[in-house]
Amino acid sequence: MSIRLDPKHGVNPSVQVCFFCGEDAGVVLFGALHRETRRAFQEQGFSEDGEAPRSVVIPGGACTKCEELLQERVLFVEVESEEKTTRTGRCAWVRRTVVEDMITEPMASTILEGGMCYLDVNTWSQLFGAETATVPA
Repeated sequence: MSIRLDPKHGVNPSVQVCFFCGEDAGVVLFGALHRETRRAFQEQGFSEDGEAPRSVVIPGGACTKCEELLQERVLFVEVESEEKTTRTGRCAWVRRTVVEDMITEPMASTILEGGMCYLDVNTWSQLFGAETATVPA
């Protein structure tokens, strides 16, 4: 495998951010961006000259710590609303066995397969309490 270098930006690196916890997870080397990738970056407000963004979140891309947690747990994340999935900062790692016992099918299988579940503010409060901050793993 080879990377086609960008004439201006070389290997064109970005920091990969963990999809689950938001921490730095590694480095992505883009090289010369394909037309579709360049257009997608431009639509998100990044450089028009083909420079990769400083950081990228790859859907489902997990850091080492989250990969280990995902073996036994699912991440529940509080978001503003069902329509606006902006994270509020509160999250909880819940054992997979609890999800299986607490949530009916087919929703349980969907959550377990994805490893993550967004909850709006009201649902979060019903499950974890209104005063609950982030629940550690």
